[in-house]
Amino acid sequence: MQFFDTSSLLTSLPADARNAAISSVTIGELESIKTDYRKDPDVKARAREAVRYLKDHSSEIRIVPFVDFFVTKYDLGGTDLTNDIKILACALALKDEVKDVTLYTEDLLLQKFAEVYNLPCASVNSIAEKDDYCGFVERKLSDDELNTLYSDMSTNSQDLLINEYLIVRGDDDTIVDCLCWDGTRYRKISYHPFLSSYFGEAKPVSGDVYQRLAFDALLHSQITLLTGPAGAGKDYAGLSYAMSEIESGRRKKLIVFGNPVPARGAQTIGFLKGDLKDKILDCSVGNILRSKLGGRQAVERLWDTGKLEVLPFSDIRGFDTTGQNAIVYITEAQNLSVDLMKLAVQRIGDDCQMVLNGDVNTQLDLDVYKGPNNGIRCLSKVFRGYEEFSQVELKLIHRSHVAEIAEKM
Repeated sequence: MQFFDTSSLLTSLPADARNAAISSVTIGELESIKTDYRKDPDVKARAREAVRYLKDHSSEIRIVPFVDFFVTKYDLGGTDLTNDIKILACALALKDEVKDVTLYTEDLLLQKFAEVYNLPCASVNSIAEKDDYCGFVERKLSDDELNTLYSDMSTNSQDLLINEYLIVRGDDDTIVDCLCWDGTRYRKISYHPFLSSYFGEAKPVSGDVYQRLAFDALLHSQITLLTGPAGAGKDYAGLSYAMSEIESGRRKKLIVFGNPVPARGAQTIGFLKGDLKDKILDCSVGNILRSKLGGRQAVERLWDTGKLEVLPFSDIRGFDTTGQNAIVYITEAQNLSVDLMKLAVQRIGDDCQMVLNGDVNTQLDLDVYKGPNNGIRCLSKVFRGYEEFSQVELKLIHRSHVAEIAEKM
């Protein structure tokens, strides 16, 4: 069982509450932190998120109450009875009961105390093992391997997941072919420019095979996840596709779910004035829409004509897209917990499509979305291999040479 102390919950929330346990002391610490005026606003926000998580999963998560008897039982009388020691005592009590217990903490001193009592200890960041899945594989195939592949396209000779792409490169690293395993056969990727008055003729940047895969995925999947660094074209591909579908009449509207999290390290400017439209267009989600769709007036025109609907995540519970024939769009999706991502995906009706993008590696703005509690990571792991889902990691930065250099910072 995974036993989490306060510092670990402030870093990342458990992905599986059924295998998680905490001390009653941790609940008290979180309640104190979330209202302490001396604490950093980001830390207070993470404490509030942790308390909400514990309330939402109260029937699943194990709570071990601290009792004074633990001091004698585990010979803790020779140490100052700090909250860390009390949390350690609760973990030891749980270990006596279920045997297989690991204490997750980011506190070095608590780690050292755990070593004294032979209690296994780890960081929550170690729970989220490295995940190399990016929606495609790149391989150099010999002439014989390529002939075998082409002679029987209905055999999954490259052992791919459904909707996973194969980029075949030659010995000189040039692209020989791009294929997608659709569950029954390998198909050649097929895409066309996305036409709209907002983007003109949007098409993959010449020489960027990853954007070609992204354009193909948008045309063939109900849920498309685009990942990659800033300036790689995630919003360009997703929004140009959405506007093309809406202007052609194939889709009725664009529904944007937004979680307006400030950039890491930045200070907020206080409460935004105006109605919902003003607040949305003046936050980070609005900034992206304005920059990609041609300014505030263009976005307001879409809004006023019913072609655009923007909802903050705080308001989407109970929202149903069924019957709206819409594209649901989430940008900066790295700033979503597993619970928020689940809530968003559960809004999707059979007649709707979902497009998400984000960069977990370098654009994560709150620690509460780290590790196993990150919505993008969980979405990818759960949905990969289903015919409804495609994922493509865009690797090349096109915004500017300066942006490309900045990625190294």
